[in-house]
Amino acid sequence: MFTNIREDFHRYRQFGQNSNSSITAFLKVWNDEPGFKSLVIYRFGQWISNSNIKTFKFLLFPIYILLEGLVHKLYGVHISSSARIDPGFYVGHFGGVYIKDVKFGVNCSIHQNVKINFDNRRSGDDKFTTTIGKNVWVGAHSTINGDLKISDGATISAGSIIDHNILTPSLVMGSKGRIILKEYNNADLL
Repeated sequence: MFTNIREDFHRYRQFGQNSNSSITAFLKVWNDEPGFKSLVIYRFGQWISNSNIKTFKFLLFPIYILLEGLVHKLYGVHISSSARIDPGFYVGHFGGVYIKDVKFGVNCSIHQNVKINFDNRRSGDDKFTTTIGKNVWVGAHSTINGDLKISDGATISAGSIIDHNILTPSLVMGSKGRIILKEYNNADLL
Protein backbone atom coordinates (compact mmCIF):
# COMPACT_ATOMS: atom_id res chain seq x y z
CA MET A 1 0.00 0.00 0.00
CA PHE A 2 2.64 2.54 1.01
CA THR A 3 4.79 1.91 -2.07
CA ASN A 4 1.79 2.53 -4.34
CA ILE A 5 0.84 5.69 -2.43
CA ARG A 6 4.44 6.93 -2.71
CA GLU A 7 4.39 6.42 -6.50
CA ASP A 8 1.00 8.15 -6.76
CA PHE A 9 2.34 11.02 -4.65
CA HIS A 10 5.33 11.47 -6.98
CA ARG A 11 2.96 11.73 -9.96
CA TYR A 12 0.98 14.47 -8.20
CA ARG A 13 4.13 16.23 -7.05
CA GLN A 14 5.52 16.48 -10.58
CA PHE A 15 2.51 18.65 -11.51
CA GLY A 16 2.63 20.86 -8.40
CA GLN A 17 5.07 23.16 -6.67
CA ASN A 18 8.25 21.68 -5.24
CA SER A 19 8.55 22.01 -1.47
CA ASN A 20 11.58 21.94 0.79
CA SER A 21 10.61 18.78 2.67
CA SER A 22 8.74 15.74 1.51
CA ILE A 23 6.38 15.95 4.52
CA THR A 24 5.43 19.51 3.58
CA ALA A 25 4.98 18.45 -0.04
CA PHE A 26 2.82 15.47 0.99
CA LEU A 27 0.60 17.68 3.15
CA LYS A 28 0.28 20.20 0.32
CA VAL A 29 -0.77 17.49 -2.16
CA TRP A 30 -3.14 15.99 0.44
CA ASN A 31 -4.70 19.41 1.04
CA ASP A 32 -4.87 20.57 -2.60
CA GLU A 33 -5.72 17.40 -4.55
CA PRO A 34 -9.05 15.63 -3.89
CA GLY A 35 -8.13 13.02 -6.49
CA PHE A 36 -5.11 12.07 -4.40
CA LYS A 37 -7.27 11.73 -1.28
CA SER A 38 -9.67 9.42 -3.11
CA LEU A 39 -6.75 7.34 -4.40
CA VAL A 40 -5.23 6.98 -0.91
CA ILE A 41 -8.59 5.84 0.45
CA TYR A 42 -8.93 3.35 -2.43
CA ARG A 43 -5.43 1.99 -1.64
CA PHE A 44 -6.41 1.74 2.05
CA GLY A 45 -9.47 -0.33 1.06
CA GLN A 46 -7.35 -2.62 -1.13
CA TRP A 47 -4.88 -3.07 1.73
CA ILE A 48 -7.71 -4.07 4.08
CA SER A 49 -9.22 -6.45 1.49
CA ASN A 50 -5.88 -8.18 0.93
CA SER A 51 -5.24 -8.62 4.66
CA ASN A 52 -5.28 -12.19 5.98
CA ILE A 53 -6.37 -11.22 9.48
CA LYS A 54 -10.19 -11.39 9.76
CA THR A 55 -10.37 -9.28 12.93
CA PHE A 56 -8.29 -6.60 11.22
CA LYS A 57 -10.69 -6.57 8.27
CA PHE A 58 -13.71 -6.53 10.56
CA LEU A 59 -12.45 -3.47 12.45
CA LEU A 60 -11.07 -1.40 9.57
CA PHE A 61 -13.52 -2.12 6.74
CA PRO A 62 -16.30 0.10 8.20
CA ILE A 63 -13.77 2.97 8.40
CA TYR A 64 -12.92 2.45 4.73
CA ILE A 65 -16.62 2.42 3.76
CA LEU A 66 -17.19 5.66 5.68
CA LEU A 67 -14.16 7.38 4.10
CA GLU A 68 -15.03 6.16 0.60
CA GLY A 69 -18.59 7.45 0.98
CA LEU A 70 -17.32 10.78 2.26
CA VAL A 71 -14.95 11.22 -0.70
CA HIS A 72 -17.73 10.25 -3.09
CA LYS A 73 -20.11 12.84 -1.60
CA LEU A 74 -17.56 15.65 -1.17
CA TYR A 75 -15.55 15.28 -4.36
CA GLY A 76 -17.61 13.16 -6.72
CA VAL A 77 -14.94 10.49 -7.11
CA HIS A 78 -15.89 6.82 -6.86
CA ILE A 79 -13.21 4.19 -7.34
CA SER A 80 -14.84 0.80 -6.87
CA SER A 81 -13.10 -1.99 -5.03
CA SER A 82 -13.53 -4.01 -8.26
CA ALA A 83 -10.89 -1.79 -9.91
CA ARG A 84 -7.18 -2.64 -9.87
CA ILE A 85 -4.93 0.37 -10.22
CA ASP A 86 -1.17 0.10 -10.56
CA PRO A 87 1.15 2.75 -9.02
CA GLY A 88 1.49 6.25 -10.44
CA PHE A 89 -2.22 6.87 -11.05
CA TYR A 90 -3.31 10.50 -11.42
CA VAL A 91 -6.81 12.00 -11.19
CA GLY A 92 -6.23 15.42 -12.77
CA HIS A 93 -9.47 17.07 -11.66
CA PHE A 94 -12.18 15.73 -9.42
CA GLY A 95 -15.91 15.49 -9.95
CA GLY A 96 -17.97 12.94 -11.81
CA VAL A 97 -15.23 10.28 -11.81
CA TYR A 98 -16.60 6.74 -11.71
CA ILE A 99 -14.25 3.76 -12.07
CA LYS A 100 -15.42 0.15 -11.89
CA ASP A 101 -14.34 -3.30 -13.20
CA VAL A 102 -11.09 -2.09 -14.75
CA LYS A 103 -7.39 -2.84 -14.52
CA PHE A 104 -5.09 0.18 -15.02
CA GLY A 105 -1.38 -0.11 -15.82
CA VAL A 106 1.28 2.14 -14.28
CA ASN A 107 1.37 5.93 -14.77
CA CYS A 108 -2.13 6.44 -16.13
CA SER A 109 -3.98 9.76 -15.93
CA ILE A 110 -7.68 10.56 -15.98
CA HIS A 111 -9.56 13.83 -15.68
CA GLN A 112 -12.97 15.05 -14.51
CA ASN A 113 -16.21 13.30 -15.45
CA VAL A 114 -14.47 10.16 -16.72
CA LYS A 115 -16.73 7.15 -16.47
CA ILE A 116 -15.39 3.63 -16.85
CA ASN A 117 -17.96 0.82 -16.85
CA PHE A 118 -20.46 3.03 -15.01
CA ASP A 119 -23.52 1.25 -16.39
CA ASN A 120 -22.06 -2.24 -16.37
CA ARG A 121 -24.53 -4.43 -14.46
CA ARG A 122 -22.28 -7.42 -13.75
CA SER A 123 -22.33 -9.34 -10.48
CA GLY A 124 -19.11 -8.41 -8.56
CA ASP A 125 -16.89 -11.32 -9.61
CA ASP A 126 -13.15 -10.79 -9.83
CA LYS A 127 -12.93 -10.41 -13.61
CA PHE A 128 -12.07 -7.06 -15.14
CA THR A 129 -14.12 -6.09 -18.15
CA THR A 130 -11.66 -3.40 -19.23
CA THR A 131 -7.87 -3.57 -19.28
CA ILE A 132 -6.05 -0.26 -19.74
CA GLY A 133 -2.32 -0.42 -20.41
CA LYS A 134 0.45 1.69 -18.91
CA ASN A 135 0.95 5.41 -19.68
CA VAL A 136 -2.62 5.95 -20.89
CA TRP A 137 -4.14 9.44 -20.77
CA VAL A 138 -7.95 9.77 -20.60
CA GLY A 139 -9.37 13.26 -21.18
CA ALA A 140 -12.30 14.93 -19.41
CA HIS A 141 -15.87 13.77 -20.03
CA SER A 142 -14.76 10.51 -21.67
CA THR A 143 -16.63 7.25 -21.32
CA ILE A 144 -15.15 3.76 -21.60
CA ASN A 145 -17.62 0.92 -21.46
CA GLY A 146 -17.45 -2.78 -22.17
CA ASP A 147 -15.08 -5.72 -22.28
CA LEU A 148 -12.20 -3.74 -23.79
CA LYS A 149 -8.45 -3.65 -24.10
CA ILE A 150 -6.71 -0.30 -24.44
CA SER A 151 -3.07 -0.32 -25.51
CA ASP A 152 -0.07 1.04 -23.63
CA GLY A 153 0.46 4.70 -24.48
CA ALA A 154 -3.04 5.33 -25.84
CA THR A 155 -4.51 8.83 -25.62
CA ILE A 156 -8.27 9.26 -25.36
CA SER A 157 -9.23 12.86 -26.00
CA ALA A 158 -11.85 14.78 -24.06
CA GLY A 159 -15.45 13.79 -24.67
CA SER A 160 -14.66 10.50 -26.38
CA ILE A 161 -16.88 7.45 -26.09
CA ILE A 162 -14.92 4.22 -26.33
CA ASP A 163 -16.77 0.97 -26.92
CA HIS A 164 -14.15 -1.00 -28.86
CA ASN A 165 -10.54 -2.16 -28.41
CA ILE A 166 -7.64 0.22 -29.04
CA LEU A 167 -4.68 -1.98 -29.87
CA THR A 168 -2.02 0.60 -30.77
CA PRO A 169 -0.70 3.69 -28.92
CA SER A 170 -3.08 5.98 -30.80
CA LEU A 171 -4.82 9.32 -30.40
CA VAL A 172 -8.54 8.54 -30.21
CA MET A 173 -11.33 11.13 -30.54
CA GLY A 174 -15.04 11.43 -30.92
CA SER A 175 -18.27 9.81 -29.91
CA LYS A 176 -17.37 6.60 -31.71
CA GLY A 177 -13.76 6.62 -30.54
CA ARG A 178 -12.15 7.00 -33.96
CA ILE A 179 -8.39 6.61 -34.22
CA ILE A 180 -7.13 9.97 -35.46
CA LEU A 181 -3.41 9.33 -35.30
CA LYS A 182 -1.60 5.99 -34.94
CA GLU A 183 1.67 5.70 -33.00
CA TYR A 184 0.85 8.91 -31.10
CA ASN A 185 3.34 9.85 -28.36
CA ASN A 186 1.53 11.10 -25.25
CA ALA A 187 4.65 11.65 -23.09
CA ASP A 188 4.00 15.43 -22.88
CA LEU A 189 0.53 14.82 -21.42
CA LEU A 190 1.73 12.45 -18.72
